[in-house]
Amino acid sequence: MEEILKKAEELYDQEKYDEAFKLFEQCSEQGDCEAMYRLGYCYFFAKGVEQDFVKAVEWYTKSAELGNCKAMNSLANCYFQGIGVKQNYTKAAKWYEKSAKLGDSRAMYKLGYYYFSGTGVKQDYSKAVEWMTKSAELGLISAMAKLAEWYAEDKVIQQDFAKSAELYAKCLEQGDKSASSYLGSYYEYGCGVKQDYDKAIEFYRQVEEFDADALYGLARCYEAKEDYKKATEYFKKFIEYQNQYIDGLKLKGKRRYFVNK
Repeated sequence: MEEILKKAEELYDQEKYDEAFKLFEQCSEQGDCEAMYRLGYCYFFAKGVEQDFVKAVEWYTKSAELGNCKAMNSLANCYFQGIGVKQNYTKAAKWYEKSAKLGDSRAMYKLGYYYFSGTGVKQDYSKAVEWMTKSAELGLISAMAKLAEWYAEDKVIQQDFAKSAELYAKCLEQGDKSASSYLGSYYEYGCGVKQDYDKAIEFYRQVEEFDADALYGLARCYEAKEDYKKATEYFKKFIEYQNQYIDGLKLKGKRRYFVNK
């Protein structure tokens, strides 16, 4: 069984989906929960078989009931979106909770957000923070970023810019460049860290090519440092960026990407 499943995965990686599907099916019929998950995945994404969301849910369910976290997450997503099954937020939350309790960081993140928004469960900020924290501690970047956001807002949890800055720094260490803009603003204004325009500039510059807030922040920092030439340069870049964004929206409107009221 193990060798057959390994062969199926190799064939799948080689994009020989028809052959892989047959082997996944063979292993599934013998009760292998990973093969059941992979079979559901094949039905969901039409890999080696005609797309069939109902059958995808069927195999995800069988695998999930045998304890496969990936299948639990996929099944929860199907219930959340109403794909292959009637939409049911309560069942989505139920399967994410089962997966989270088995240690899956993505399920913890989803469950934390469900408790935050009251999706499929009674809204509970305390549980939202609990599950989001567990996910963040396992290194999930999206959980760390969300928790950092909550610490800054003073809504879900008591405001703590120092913890927020710490979490954004961890996000950046793991490659999430968007955290640079937040860290730039924290150093600019001295939120949770000692005010330091040079460090703020350092962080802002990491994302200046795609972040308007960073460009504006750079302009402000250089102005505060009395480098008016640089400040003017970045104010102009910020305005140019904003104009390009507005032009892009106008273009999308012409292409009818937006619904006209």
